Amino acid sequence: MAVRCASTYHIPGKLPEGCISPIKVDPSFKIPMGPYGLPYRVGNLGGKPVMLGEEFDMAEYCDDPTITGEKGWKRYERPKRNFDSSLTSFYWDFKYTTGLILVTYREAPPQSEQEYKAEKDQPHNQWVTVGVNAGTRYYYRDLHTVFLKYSIETTTKTQQYLEAYNYRSVVVPTHKKVFGLEEYVAHPEWVKDSKYYNVYRDTFDIYVQKNSQGRVITMIRCNNDQPNKWNYRCDMQWSLEPYMNKVFLEARFSRVHLKDWQIIKQQSEKILKSTVVDPKTFKFIHPYYQQTVKEQKSPKD
Repeated sequence: MAVRCASTYHIPGKLPEGCISPIKVDPSFKIPMGPYGLPYRVGNLGGKPVMLGEEFDMAEYCDDPTITGEKGWKRYERPKRNFDSSLTSFYWDFKYTTGLILVTYREAPPQSEQEYKAEKDQPHNQWVTVGVNAGTRYYYRDLHTVFLKYSIETTTKTQQYLEAYNYRSVVVPTHKKVFGLEEYVAHPEWVKDSKYYNVYRDTFDIYVQKNSQGRVITMIRCNNDQPNKWNYRCDMQWSLEPYMNKVFLEARFSRVHLKDWQIIKQQSEKILKSTVVDPKTFKFIHPYYQQTVKEQKSPKD
């Protein structure tokens, strides 16, 4: 169910750098209604004016209590929003093979919610959860730097530390390409230790896409649970720059669909870009049209 407000009470703390609050709102500015009867959430995402319909949940702004800090019990009144209001996060769920976006609002057609409820607990379901982090929530999102901390070739952890903790959270290169991605698997000592304590599911492998300069631009971290378990999942991370400034996407999906990582990435971007509007006319610049895509075949198929 969509959540409109992150918190009910707070005493606002210090605003993040670049966050303007309160926003001066023209009295004549009227927020349009969404397709199912709720007003759009409007705001600025990475320099783009956007409108979020009922399919997007947990919309957070830079001056919300979850950002400024929750202190005391002073009642919080959410300010009016316009296209200068900086969005920091929200998420949505969609079925990547059909493009169907989950909408749980009671006035929306029931199809997406019915499909989601019927399939979400299946370990190989095709539903993807996509989270957006922007502005102050974009912190430390240089994927290349993050990846270097995991790799045995570039980690800054001392040898003494690595041995003491059995190379936990360290991956080693296989020098193989998997679905066009460079593969790094859990360090053998980490695997050995986790199997001894029966927590192999806590280990992970990493797959990366690099640009022509050798820098990581897409990183996918996949858990090593049993293939028939729900937790057998991947977490893909990438930046929307330069299209949107300081906007970062994170998509979670079943590991059996790793072969379709490019489709999932493209579909996720397509949905996000469909929220961008002309601030004068409120017309969507890249309208979203649901489209069925064909799954890629695995080499084992």
